[in-house]
Amino acid sequence: MTRRGIMVGGLLVTLAAAPAMAQRPGSPTPQAIARRCVANIHGAVHRTNERIDMQTRRCVHKIEELQANGDDKAAGEAAAACMESINRMAENSSNRIAAMVQRCLTVLTELEAPEELFGRVQQAADRGAAAIETHRAGAVQRIADALGG
Repeated sequence: MTRRGIMVGGLLVTLAAAPAMAQRPGSPTPQAIARRCVANIHGAVHRTNERIDMQTRRCVHKIEELQANGDDKAAGEAAAACMESINRMAENSSNRIAAMVQRCLTVLTELEAPEELFGRVQQAADRGAAAIETHRAGAVQRIADALGG
């Protein structure tokens, strides 16, 4: 299991158990759950942007290498494949984050959390989605620039 899978699994176990734990002393408060949700959103956004950066660097290097060898057609095909890969990576991560946010909001609802906690989680989700989109668009542009377009 990957590190991300372990972290998401841990969050899911915590979120699934949160309603039952709410009755026990020492169980996480709605504030703690919201903090954990926000931290997990930030972590997922950071990991996504790191993966996009890594993929972009590999793609730009490959495109430049193909162009240096005079294979512009292959460079164009590589650029298209890279852009598609990056778009898919961003979309998949955004979908996973949206699902995580939905689970967080569900647990906060079950715990009758203060409205401000919902806002914190949703704000982190909105900012995270915007950050991923900005990063995705920048990566696609860097690939287009490497191709000469």
